[in-house]
Amino acid sequence: MTSQINGLQQAAANAEAADNLAQTVEGHLENITNKVTRTRSLMSQAANDMMTGLDLQKIQLEIDELAHDIKKESSHASYDGNRLFDSSGENNSDFRFQIGGAQTGAVQIPLDATVMNERLGSLRVADAAGVSHQLDGVDQVLDSLNSARAILGDQQNSLHTIR
Repeated sequence: MTSQINGLQQAAANAEAADNLAQTVEGHLENITNKVTRTRSLMSQAANDMMTGLDLQKIQLEIDELAHDIKKESSHASYDGNRLFDSSGENNSDFRFQIGGAQTGAVQIPLDATVMNERLGSLRVADAAGVSHQLDGVDQVLDSLNSARAILGDQQNSLHTIR
């Protein structure tokens, strides 16, 4: 009986740790999403033919800063010493937790930071025609972030039913 109680207590602690990890990941994804959304807004502004060369330079400077901040956050984000986002291109950020006797809970982070950083790091607003094409790439990054956040939310809901 004591071993069962100890096992249940450990399972609850593991579920709590998994939930904490998921919350940490969600916080980073929210920050990154906000920066990518701002990048998209700037790209849309740059597509306006009324922009002067100086306007475009200022926009480019802010886009470069945002891309740098996103790359820094995605490459340094960690939980308990473990890096959160895959930067190898293999998309293998997968953390497993033993939740019960037969249940293993997992927090998978379905975001390839390498692809995201490559797309955002190469944005240039020198001409309006090129900006329109690049907006598609920014939209794809936003779609992948939103998808990752939805999957993560589903995983959190599963963890909450276990706890």
